[in-house]
Amino acid sequence: MKLKLSLIITVVILTVIFSCKKQPEIPGNNRITIGQTTIDSLSYFNAQISTVISDLGSNAIIQYGHCWSNKKEPTIEDFKSENRELPQPKKIESKVTDLFENTTYYVRSYLSTNATTIYGNESSFTTLETGIPRLTTNEVSNITLYSAECSGNVSVDSGLFITRRGFCWDTDSIFTIDSCIDTLVAGDSLGSFFGVLDNLDEGIKYYAKAYAINDKGVGYGNIVSFSTIAITLPEVTTTQISEIGAVSAYSGGNVASNGNGIVFIRGICWNTEGNPTLENNNGITEDGSGVGEYISHISGLSVNTDYYVRAYATNEKGTSYGGQYLFKTLEAIPCGEQIIIYKEQTYHTVKIGDQCWMKENLNIGTRINSSQEMTDNFLIEKYCYDDLDANCDLFGGLYQWDEIMQYTTSHGSQGICPTEWHVPTLEEWRTLEGNVDSEYGVGDNEWTLLGWRGFDVGKNLKSSGGWINNNNGTDLFGFTAFPGGRSSDLNGSFFDKYNGGFFWSSSSNLEYGISFQLSSNSDKALLQDIDKLWGLSIRCIKN
Repeated sequence: MKLKLSLIITVVILTVIFSCKKQPEIPGNNRITIGQTTIDSLSYFNAQISTVISDLGSNAIIQYGHCWSNKKEPTIEDFKSENRELPQPKKIESKVTDLFENTTYYVRSYLSTNATTIYGNESSFTTLETGIPRLTTNEVSNITLYSAECSGNVSVDSGLFITRRGFCWDTDSIFTIDSCIDTLVAGDSLGSFFGVLDNLDEGIKYYAKAYAINDKGVGYGNIVSFSTIAITLPEVTTTQISEIGAVSAYSGGNVASNGNGIVFIRGICWNTEGNPTLENNNGITEDGSGVGEYISHISGLSVNTDYYVRAYATNEKGTSYGGQYLFKTLEAIPCGEQIIIYKEQTYHTVKIGDQCWMKENLNIGTRINSSQEMTDNFLIEKYCYDDLDANCDLFGGLYQWDEIMQYTTSHGSQGICPTEWHVPTLEEWRTLEGNVDSEYGVGDNEWTLLGWRGFDVGKNLKSSGGWINNNNGTDLFGFTAFPGGRSSDLNGSFFDKYNGGFFWSSSSNLEYGISFQLSSNSDKALLQDIDKLWGLSIRCIKN
């Protein structure tokens, strides 16, 4: 295999042997003066040599150069460089190639005329000895749970081709490419190189070093150490208890850190004994994954009972818990006596038949102009009649169907109602009609179809004041339906203030929601499909 030149050591002569012979000369007018041959550079398999010819006399030189051998007194019968004609004195140079490593060579200059060949004084040199590569390992960077990045540099190939280079690593500080945990190949040449050490274990200290291989063996860089990132338990806090009812409440949590892992489940757990866990609880919630805040609904509780609540978060390392909160559920207050505080608004209740209704239209959320469409942006939005806040205070907010449902289509959904309450269904409006009409009762065929219905449903549900032209109701059952009007789906206009009360149900028919309507012009009630983009009122009913 032909070996390559990889290192030149300039103007360094490792071994030069000067002879003590008298300067060769040709008698008479043919005197020739030849200087000492010098070794200008030297490597493993090559050398650069030169000789100064200061006088040719009157001789005609037809050939000149250098000759060399691994034996003393080389001649032109050995290896030589060959140049034609030398018309005047000068410095002659030759590149000596295809040498053997770590070998002593002898070299002389020569000049040939038609009559003879004369030689300069002999010099000698020894070629360099090849060896394993020399290289360095740089510090490890971009360390993760299961990988790290490393770089190295092969600065010297020691005269032989690099056949492979890369990195090896282990958890023990003493290792080779044959005994390490794993290796990485990153090329086959001199210079800088880079690699990713992967398939590591989290939280482990490793040792790594660069390596390079040539025909003489394996060279290693310095050892560097690093530790992969460790997974710890998540950091989670518990949200204070809110909206406490007789059988439910709200809490939640905030996962501030995933512990360098993946939080694949989070929520809250509760019990009546204290320090609830996933193994010791009366109930748990599962509220998504990842970091950040979340809301949890605690349900299925017993009335007038103490409960302990903690948030939890689980990653690959295990489950951690937030601080503990203690709360007490409310006593079961009869409908009609119960007062609800919901998002800083107060609502009274009324029992009609077996149903428990809010006596006021819901009024929560941020007001937007009626020219804007409500969107699923995690904010509750509302319209106020004529875009005036005072009308919301008087009649409650007006909402598009998707907004009151919170962008679900579940029949009887909680929507924007408080805990333990929901958006009434079509069937629940029909039940209300049967409970308040003086002629038709619950279950009567009168309530099976849409359209104008009943005998005096509207009259008995309408408030006793506020309706146009004094067409007020009797408010016989305390439902107190006010004529809050509605907003249009076309251009944001408002209609029917003081003339009509329009209420959503959670029931729908494709792009239409089903509404319950009262009018100043009728003692009946109307169940009707209406475009979901209209803004109507909402009354919540208890679960």
